[in-house]
Amino acid sequence: MNLQYLSYYNLIFKYLTSIILCIYSQIAFSQIFNGDPYPPSVKWRQIHTENFQLIYPATFEEGAQKLASRLETFRKRVSQTLGKEPRKISIVLQNQTVESNGNVQLAPRRSEFYTTPPQQGDFQDWMDNLAIHELRHVVQFDKLTGYLRAPFFEQLALAIYGVTLPSWFFEGDAVVTETVLSAAGRGRLPSWEMPFRTNLLNGKTYSYQKDYLGSMKDVTPGFYELGYFLTSGLQNEYGETIVDSLMTRMAKLPIRPYNFSNSLKKFTGYNTRKWHAKIRADLTQKWQEQLAENNPANYPVFPVREPGKPESWLLPRRLPDGRLIVLHQSARNVPAIVILDSLGKQTEIVKTGRQTEPNFSYAEGMLAWDEVRRDPRYGKRAYNVINVYDMRTRAYRQLSHKSRYFSPVLRPNHAQVLAVAVSETGQTSLDLLDIERGTLITRFPAPGNIHLQTPAFDETGSKAIVTGISDAGASLVELDIPTGTYRMILEGQPQQIERPAYAHGRILFKAHYNGIDNL
Repeated sequence: MNLQYLSYYNLIFKYLTSIILCIYSQIAFSQIFNGDPYPPSVKWRQIHTENFQLIYPATFEEGAQKLASRLETFRKRVSQTLGKEPRKISIVLQNQTVESNGNVQLAPRRSEFYTTPPQQGDFQDWMDNLAIHELRHVVQFDKLTGYLRAPFFEQLALAIYGVTLPSWFFEGDAVVTETVLSAAGRGRLPSWEMPFRTNLLNGKTYSYQKDYLGSMKDVTPGFYELGYFLTSGLQNEYGETIVDSLMTRMAKLPIRPYNFSNSLKKFTGYNTRKWHAKIRADLTQKWQEQLAENNPANYPVFPVREPGKPESWLLPRRLPDGRLIVLHQSARNVPAIVILDSLGKQTEIVKTGRQTEPNFSYAEGMLAWDEVRRDPRYGKRAYNVINVYDMRTRAYRQLSHKSRYFSPVLRPNHAQVLAVAVSETGQTSLDLLDIERGTLITRFPAPGNIHLQTPAFDETGSKAIVTGISDAGASLVELDIPTGTYRMILEGQPQQIERPAYAHGRILFKAHYNGIDNL
């Protein structure tokens, strides 16, 4: 072995040792996953199938049974293109949080599903989407390091996985899988690819490192988005077995220097940087052709952004005096609700805290929005509360406490607010609250327990339009407040329907019927 390779091996050994020591120190500190405890009031149950141990709070019984009936089917489908069926794994269902996420980890080997669906996701059942994506990660782990097992070697397996695979590859492969194996998936969403598409169509061709790792100066695709295009490009060019070939070669010699890039060049002739450049060029040509074919209208941009760090003005609403009230986000400042005059001059009204999705509502001089609140004692529990602000008196109030309310909207001509409620049991409803006391006035359970998103009132405050997500796709549902009845306006379909609103007797919403986002 020459001195160059010996130095590579020494470097890798030291890197793996450092990671393992960090993992060991965390485990020695606490036996509770990531150090955050659950409330002792949570009663746990489990379901055993041939290949899964499903661990869940007793309050989520119905959702756990539904998921358990589908997991074996998902397992077979996500395993096919990697030629590896994973061994039995424990899945912990987290229903105490308000965030929508999931993960797969080793040491101990398990997966965690956060059961609360998002207010702005794709058009399929949240748990199905989560299962397909996370089970693909399980297969990836077992394909690359499945021979390293507990109690002594899972830490090493986790370190090898992290060192060998760039995050864009394993996340991109999982997004490709969720897109191919379902009628939805993030790979079908124009809004998801928009940053990358916008950059390339405007001649902003950033380096591999900048596109991959991100930037505080410019808008770049995240490693999920970049990974989807790099990985789907591999499969389109070399067939769906290319991922299996890459991971098989890497698994045979996990300490090979630059293992992923080396294996990629072995099968394609490209290293990672050159593959990024190729896909970037291919996408530029594809999107330029689509742009010429669609010939979209150009609309004026307001406000004009000054050079510097990225910033966004979201969810604009016109005030009675003609000015705009918007949610402003930037890398420099905390998010805030601001007013823009006709010249684009910005006046801050009130700062907002962390949100699961951007939202706020305005009506008759009042503002309402939601924010995440973490339980100070039990790290695994979080809430989503409603805040209100009176622009006339400049008075701020937290309306709800220890609640699970999302996307609140103020009811015109009434001192009331309507919000999506998602319980720990997985039940969804629209809840009407008194804006003075924060007490529940009426609860409107979702028809068929479809997941509801981003309600909006008509001018009278007697009706509310909302997006509904179910196995059938996305739909538009209208709630008649006086009678408490729902009416299906638009049946479920494979469309990214978002943020419906009433406009002069019509319903305005965003969808991607021609492959790009339109109103």
